[in-house]
Amino acid sequence: MKKIIYILLGIAVAALLAIVTLISLIDPNQFKPQLAEQVRKSMGRELVMAGEIDWRFWPSLGLSLEQVALRNPDGFAEPDLVRFEQGEASVALLPLLSHRLEIGKVTLSGAHLFIQTKVDGSSNLSGLIKDNTASTATATSEPAAPSTTPVPTGDKQPWQISLQGVALSQASALVQDDRSGTSLRLDRLDLD
Repeated sequence: MKKIIYILLGIAVAALLAIVTLISLIDPNQFKPQLAEQVRKSMGRELVMAGEIDWRFWPSLGLSLEQVALRNPDGFAEPDLVRFEQGEASVALLPLLSHRLEIGKVTLSGAHLFIQTKVDGSSNLSGLIKDNTASTATATSEPAAPSTTPVPTGDKQPWQISLQGVALSQASALVQDDRSGTSLRLDRLDLD
């Protein structure tokens, strides 16, 4: 019976040491410029993170973000495509060692989505995701090779990403169509 208590105590102390080491060695705010740059490269939009990124330890290990916004291009009625006041997400640690990112429930409080279509038909959603695919057909009119999952080479093992779910609290949305002069508004939306 004493061995079991010592083993459990050892596991608890090791977990506590791992958390203290994580907090002292890794400041999640140091990744803000890299995150903003990756969003700019992949979406062509500005990601603004005015608040701090903090560690969250209860009920699971994760991150907490405040005051985050994805900007609209110039010329739209609202500056942000999407924004939220506070967001939380948890991540399972052991699967990271085998290139699996297992994200728990993502919780967003005070989220707001704004979609606008202008009179000329342009939308703030246009060009949001760049098309990185290229035609694989050759000049001899051979059919394109079927798409396959990349084979891992060395350290280049592809990541598997899973998401448990999304919860929205006090969310809102505005969809505005300037061509027809209509708008649709949702307020105080709670969704799990």
